[in-house]
Amino acid sequence: AIEDRLQDDVPATIANLGTAGVKLWVLTGDKMTTAIHIGHSCRLLNKDMHKLIVSADPIDENAGPPDPIDEQLAAAAAFLAEKHGAAFA
Repeated sequence: AIEDRLQDDVPATIANLGTAGVKLWVLTGDKMTTAIHIGHSCRLLNKDMHKLIVSADPIDENAGPPDPIDEQLAAAAAFLAEKHGAAFA
């Protein structure tokens, strides 16, 4: 397996952007577990965050097929609106 290392200061820079209030999104073609691992290693994600995952593939190999993408996006928008107000809807 090839391992990509983060460049120096990437975790601290991303953490500083978050502290400054910059909103960051992750869109990736990586496997879900790889993307989440990278998000944690660069300090974009932390264990206290609620992660909204929209995927055409089952998130868990034991799960059934996922809901259609438009339904997943609607559920994510409803969650954000409930937690953070109508500006997120």
